[in-house]
Amino acid sequence: MKISVTIGIVSFADMDYLKRTLPSVFDQNFKNFEVLIFDNNLNLDIYNWIKENYPNIKIYRENKNSGFSKAHNYLINKAKGKYYLCLNSDVYLTPDYLNLLVKKCEDNEKIGAISGTILKWDEFPKMPILNKNNKIDSLGLVIYENHQVKDIGQGTEFSIKNIYSKEIWGISGACALYRVEALKEISHNNEFFDKNFFMYKEDVDLAYRLRWAGWKAFYLKDAVCFHNRTAFSHSNVINFLFQRFKMSKNVKINSFLNHILMIVKNFDDNYSFKTKVKTFLFILAHFILTLVLAPNILFKLKSFMLKIKEAKQKKLKINKKISSLEMSKWFSLN
Repeated sequence: MKISVTIGIVSFADMDYLKRTLPSVFDQNFKNFEVLIFDNNLNLDIYNWIKENYPNIKIYRENKNSGFSKAHNYLINKAKGKYYLCLNSDVYLTPDYLNLLVKKCEDNEKIGAISGTILKWDEFPKMPILNKNNKIDSLGLVIYENHQVKDIGQGTEFSIKNIYSKEIWGISGACALYRVEALKEISHNNEFFDKNFFMYKEDVDLAYRLRWAGWKAFYLKDAVCFHNRTAFSHSNVINFLFQRFKMSKNVKINSFLNHILMIVKNFDDNYSFKTKVKTFLFILAHFILTLVLAPNILFKLKSFMLKIKEAKQKKLKINKKISSLEMSKWFSLN
C-alpha cells in the first residue's frame, strides 16, 4: 500500500522530547505513515535509542547543525507520502490528530496546509492533559497590514465553544500537515523551506508563498496537539517587549533578520501606499528595538545583504496565482 503521510522530525539533542513525542506518533489512529528523522547533532544515544525502540524509523545524520529549513528540505525530498507532517520534537499528538487532518485534506483538494489546535505544553516533562485550563499556543497565523505575523489566540484560554474550524491565512510549522504537491509547486531547486532562514520565520515565508500560489490554509479545531514552545510569543505589546528582553541576542537577531527576508521575498509592489507605509514603520521600530537589545546585529548586516540579494532573486520566481488585492484581504482578519 502506498504511504499516505511522511512524518518528518528534525532532532537536536532532544532525547527527553523524543521519548514522549514518538509514542504519541505511533499511538495515532491513522496508521498509514512513515517516520523520517534528521539528527542535527550526531547524538549516538538518540540514534541507538531510536533504533532499539523504533527500528522502522529512517534516520539521517549530519555532523553539524544544518538548521530547521535545510533539514526538513532533505526529509521532504526523501518523503514517499502524499502529505508531509512537519513535526517539532517538542510536540505531543492526541490519537486522532493525523486522522482528522488527512480526512479534511482528502475532502478538499485545494487545502495545501492544515493544522489543528496547538495547546501549550507548559508542564513538560509531565504528559499533557486536555482540560478547561489549557492555554492556546497557536490556532494558525494571522498577518497584519504592517506585515507583523502572530499566532492566533496565543496565550489565551482554550474554549471549544468559542472556537471554530475555518480557513486561515497560514499555519504554524510546529505540527503542520502540508500537501506535497503544493510544496513541490512552490519549491525552487528542491528547496521548500528557504535555507537562508536557518530557523525562525521559515514557516511564515512558506505560508506566504503557498497563498501566492493559490493554495488554502485551514485550521481544524478537533485535531489537538501540545507544544512546549521555546521560541518567544507576543500575544500583546507588553508581552512582546518582555519576551524580546528575555531572548538571547542571537535569537533576537535571527528572528528580526528572517522577518525582513520574508517581507523582501513576498511583499508585492502593487500593495497600497498605506500598506507600504505601515510596513516600513513596523520594520523601522522593530530594527530600533533589536538594535537596542542586541547591538551586535550591526556586525551581521554585511553578510545579511547577500541574503537580501538572493531573496530578491527568489521573489522573481514566486508563482503568483492571486492578485495583491486578494492577498491584502487577509491583512485585516484575525
